[in-house]
Amino acid sequence: MSHIVVRDTFPRYLENSLRREIGFDDEIAARNRIRLLLTTFFKRRDCVGLQRPIIDEGDLGRLASGNVPLREGFGAQIAALKSKVNCPC
Repeated sequence: MSHIVVRDTFPRYLENSLRREIGFDDEIAARNRIRLLLTTFFKRRDCVGLQRPIIDEGDLGRLASGNVPLREGFGAQIAALKSKVNCPC
């Protein structure tokens, strides 16, 4: 199964992920509770895709240090996301 999501299907992907899962065990009940909380609290929601911040897997562990340059375009995607959610940060 492919996990590639086309840009115009991001919102659909989110809504499909928030659908109630069928089953009765504790793990499914816990996931369904989270889904219910998210859909109840966030009436208006959207989903956007972000590219990986870096290409080299080895640099992922050092990403938090701030010494690893981010991939070109990642910063612009984050800025667009912040403006979409009106983040004052």
